[in-house]
Amino acid sequence: MKKILILGGTGFLGVRLAKQLLEAGHKVTVTTRSEARVAQIEAMGAEPLVGDLGQPGPLLASVGPHDALINVARPPFEVRRYSRREMAALQELTNCFVKTTLALGDKLDCPMILTRGAAYETVGDQVADESWPLDFVGIAEFAAHTSPIVDAALKRGAPLITMLPGQIYGAAGLFLEKLYTPMMQGKYRVLGAGANCSPWVHVDDALSAYLLALDKLPLGDSFIIADDIACTWREFADCMAEALGLPPPGSVPAFMIALIKGRRIHKTVTMNCRVSNAHAKEVLGWKLQYPSYREGIPATIAQIGAAD
Repeated sequence: MKKILILGGTGFLGVRLAKQLLEAGHKVTVTTRSEARVAQIEAMGAEPLVGDLGQPGPLLASVGPHDALINVARPPFEVRRYSRREMAALQELTNCFVKTTLALGDKLDCPMILTRGAAYETVGDQVADESWPLDFVGIAEFAAHTSPIVDAALKRGAPLITMLPGQIYGAAGLFLEKLYTPMMQGKYRVLGAGANCSPWVHVDDALSAYLLALDKLPLGDSFIIADDIACTWREFADCMAEALGLPPPGSVPAFMIALIKGRRIHKTVTMNCRVSNAHAKEVLGWKLQYPSYREGIPATIAQIGAAD
């Protein structure tokens, strides 16, 4: 039995991670910025720790001994147009999230699992792996200055594992809010031509990767957590529509996205990202329950239907 601290344990992936660890007999502490979430955390059987990664002082002062730390938290942000001042503030907050994670790990003297994201820009049939430098562009620009912080921690020997998940989908969260519900209402549109690839991974498969990383603790390593098959936005949307018995959704021309949402959003929805999950399979022994969107989307829609 271990005592695990989860930063961001009330989110889509974090809740599932906490529940799975509790079911396995571990003790789990979950941080939250909101006093209103305390009851939710206690109902799971976890211990709440109220604190803000953006204001690390109280959190560092109150945290007790733990055997490992997992960060699946991200700063709150919206997919919208940001001014330079707003983006600078969001970058500073994101840097603080990473620095606080590392400071907590230093204080606890324990292994850390840090979530960043599969932020790679590929051209044509190029496939990125963990040897590529992360490329935080578009709306992900808010994380552009975190790499030197992480690199410095690894150089000094911090016991750190970096997880690089693709877009996590499942029967809740942003998938339900931004994809499933609008499509059911006939409002969903593919942004641009939809011919560019984006890495996806079902939440259950992402969860299993984190649990394997915690069990094996390959310190100093990083892992892309994504499906086996490259998937375009159009393929993903059409598969959803077919599973729902709906016609393929329409699209919004790319130039309109640039005009309405700004250059960062345009860059995000039109960039290409093909990645390899071979390293996670080799080192972690990771096996996917849903190797691609073709299996994952119908299963997810069935789960949503069962919950209604």
